[in-house]
Amino acid sequence: MAMIAFRTDDELKQQLEAIAENKGINLSALIKLYLTRAVKEDLQEATFEGTTVAEELKEAEKEAQATLPPIRGGKVYNTAEELLASLQNDNESEEGPQINPKRPSRRPWGEGRDGMSSSE
Repeated sequence: MAMIAFRTDDELKQQLEAIAENKGINLSALIKLYLTRAVKEDLQEATFEGTTVAEELKEAEKEAQATLPPIRGGKVYNTAEELLASLQNDNESEEGPQINPKRPSRRPWGEGRDGMSSSE
């Protein structure tokens, strides 16, 4: 879940806290409720095309899915580690170069730690 931080004056905060207390929820839940309502209202507004924003977003998603090439192998990775492990397995099966994500890349021949060549 994402976190949003913002500044407001003390009076507005106190008013929001009073509303939240009256509803029996905390301030964070109240702000989330207000933001959710605002987004839903904005998505229902009509656009220049005469459709709602939500309808246009759905149509754009359909168009994008129709034009994107299919995912090779259909694999979905939740972490970078899963992706690297899969690449490692693919490389081992093809007997290609091995990938070690913890090994730093090599410097060009003759180049020291400071990036300068040893002959300078």
